[in-house]
Formats: sequence, C-alpha cells, structure tokens
Amino acid sequence: MQIKPNGKEALTHKPSTSTENIMSLHAKRQQVLQVLVSNLNNPQPQVVQSEFIADKLNMPLKDICQLVKSMHQMGVVISDLEGQNSLITRNGIKSLSQ
Repeated sequence: MQIKPNGKEALTHKPSTSTENIMSLHAKRQQVLQVLVSNLNNPQPQVVQSEFIADKLNMPLKDICQLVKSMHQMGVVISDLEGQNSLITRNGIKSLSQ
C-alpha cells in the first residue's frame, strides 16, 4: 500500500478477478480429485475423510468440506451431507483425464 499526498492509503495491487478465482477453485477441485483417485489404488478403497484431504493439501477443513459438498452437487464425488466423507465417481475420474 502507498500513502497518497492527501494522506489516504491507495491500493497498489490489482484485486483478483473472477476468472482467477474460478481457476483457483478449479485447481483446488482437481487437487481433491487427485487425492480421491489415489485412494482407488488401495486393494479395498474406503471412504476418504475430509480431514485427511485437508491435511494432505494443507487447506482448512472447513474449505475442504465446502468444496466436497459442491463437488457432490456436480456429480464428481459422492459425499455425506456435511462433506466429511467422500468417494470419487466415474465422472470425477473422467474429469481428471480431460
């Protein structure tokens, strides 16, 4: 921030655009899907807890739960109502390969 001659602060950085926000949201979704698809390598894949995803991606649990719930609505994961547990769907796997 800079101080203008009138004594008021002026922003020197440009605010993020909606395109940047969409891109970062898309990137976060892709990261979550990567964690979920790696679960498929287990002999008996289990439901993945959002706490595990949050730790793996170094993101707040609340953000992961919200992201998982929105991804459930998109059909790329199946999750509980709280977004605490999830599995990747066929559509989620397809979206990773695109």
